[in-house]
Amino acid sequence: MAGRPRRPPEWFALAGGPQNRRQLAGTVARESEYLSFYGSWSGFSHAKDASAYIRQGALRNQAAFLAVRSPHQMLHRAFLTVRIVVRATRLMIGHFREGEDLAPWYGREVRSGWEQLLRVRVVPRENERQP
Repeated sequence: MAGRPRRPPEWFALAGGPQNRRQLAGTVARESEYLSFYGSWSGFSHAKDASAYIRQGALRNQAAFLAVRSPHQMLHRAFLTVRIVVRATRLMIGHFREGEDLAPWYGREVRSGWEQLLRVRVVPRENERQP
């Protein structure tokens, strides 16, 4: 648009880097995480397409709106989050405390929560369809 100041380039675009966040995620082999977390929520929050969050309401000519952070995707996102946190921890330990065994930490801090998460079941209400 004329008269509108240009935004400065993102830090990752400098020196010939990726031009957007999706390209950045792909460059570091994390595009699936980008699409799962940032991609869908960003598209919705920037008013691109809300159709995945709209359902027929309980009454005729009524629309229902699912929350953006609907429980339908909760388990998928929780699994990805645990994976990312464990991977980040392994990378940090590997860099700063090379050779340290993470098995005791995993057993003490992660395993029981992970096992509980695996048992969670999300059951939509009768009149909802999953997105």
